[in-house]
Amino acid sequence: MMRSLFFFLVLALLQSWAAAQDFEFHAPPSAGDPTTSAVMRDLAERILPVYQEDNPERYLANLSTLQLAAGNYTAAHASRQSLRDNALSLPGLH
Repeated sequence: MMRSLFFFLVLALLQSWAAAQDFEFHAPPSAGDPTTSAVMRDLAERILPVYQEDNPERYLANLSTLQLAAGNYTAAHASRQSLRDNALSLPGLH
């Protein structure tokens, strides 16, 4: 279940850079393929150093997803915490 979620979330992230970046991504035939986890981890690790987004909330949400897919759970947790902290600092959400 989690593999499928990461697979589709990372693919959704790729749409914003599809024309600008070439990551030589070759998708597995299905989300249940035994190679999916390794392929997604590799892709996330290559995207992380160049990922950019002007919207801070979207940046942190996508960053945490990439970090999870790359297996960096500590960094992903910190990114999600920053996202929560930012949301709580918005007027009207107290």
